[in-house]
Amino acid sequence: MEACWTRSMTSGEQLDVESRIRLKDGSYRWFRSRAAPRRDEAGRVLRWYGTDEDIHERKLAEQQVSYMALIRSQIWPIATCSADSWSKR
Repeated sequence: MEACWTRSMTSGEQLDVESRIRLKDGSYRWFRSRAAPRRDEAGRVLRWYGTDEDIHERKLAEQQVSYMALIRSQIWPIATCSADSWSKR
């Protein structure tokens, strides 16, 4: 995260990054950090505006969907093979 922020500050490009952040209690949560520069007429950065968004629940849901897709891809060929074998008897 720090490297991304440094790169944006140096280049003046917008920042949009997702990262896990450790909280005071030792737990981790996913956050999306975004920042955009405000520029003057010459294009120089005057100020940065940004926000952090807690996306932890969304990331957990995405991980669950990915896991279920993996499980389905492993089980479906076995189930299909078993059904085909059964119908040939």
